[in-house]
Amino acid sequence: MLKDWRELAGDMAPAHIEEALDDDGDGVADASAWGLVLEAASVRIATACPDADARHPEAADYARRMFCLESLFARRGFAGDGNPFSARALDAERRLRALASGDETTGGDGDAVFVGEPAKASGIGGLMA
Repeated sequence: MLKDWRELAGDMAPAHIEEALDDDGDGVADASAWGLVLEAASVRIATACPDADARHPEAADYARRMFCLESLFARRGFAGDGNPFSARALDAERRLRALASGDETTGGDGDAVFVGEPAKASGIGGLMA
């Protein structure tokens, strides 16, 4: 589970994250600002799928990451189409709602699929034979 903003450094430049979290203008990320971003993501997850952390931890972790990144970009002034994480965050929220309603399931609990034809192989000649 995401706990520290530095874990997002692979998705957003650390300098930009610090800028987004610097509420008092001292050039340093504020722990209280990060707490607000993380709490907003957690509330959004709980609203979409109340038991997501327990029943769908991978989907919840992905959503938390996308929601935090979307918020960080928004705090830097990038909204709507200008925010590269808005669409991914909306999709993550849709997925959580679908998991909550049972319209979607996580991998491994769906119906098995049977393919009724044997694999076809062709003869190989030359050095590969």
